[in-house]
Amino acid sequence: MPEKVIPILSKTIKTNKMPDISGFIQDMRGMGAKVSMKDRTIVIDLARHEKQVRETKQ
Repeated sequence: MPEKVIPILSKTIKTNKMPDISGFIQDMRGMGAKVSMKDRTIVIDLARHEKQVRETKQ
């Protein structure tokens, strides 16, 4: 079985401004990602988005 590469992105952004969390979540969902909250952390599952992109290219 060939190896599968699973990209994991993680970035911390520091700012003095109040972030627009609801807008960010809405935009991620609009792109087809599954967004959930776990332990006060936003979790974004891009696997669904990646699948949609592949289907569109075919």
